[in-house]
Amino acid sequence: MEMERKLPEAIAMRPEDLRMLERTLESVLPPGSTAAEREFRAATLVNLFRSGLRSEIALVRAVNGDAPDED
Repeated sequence: MEMERKLPEAIAMRPEDLRMLERTLESVLPPGSTAAEREFRAATLVNLFRSGLRSEIALVRAVNGDAPDED
């Protein structure tokens, strides 16, 4: 039953969050990305978002390996 208590937190993303993640994904994908690369970057962004990075700038920096600044 532990999983049932955590599940709502795991799937609770607002439509605006999803739109922001989609915009961010498009900005970090290299030209000619494969479907596998797209899925990997999308999963990375979702994990970073769920861990607390909520701004597009912070997400792009994290995916690109840049040092995060205070946003």
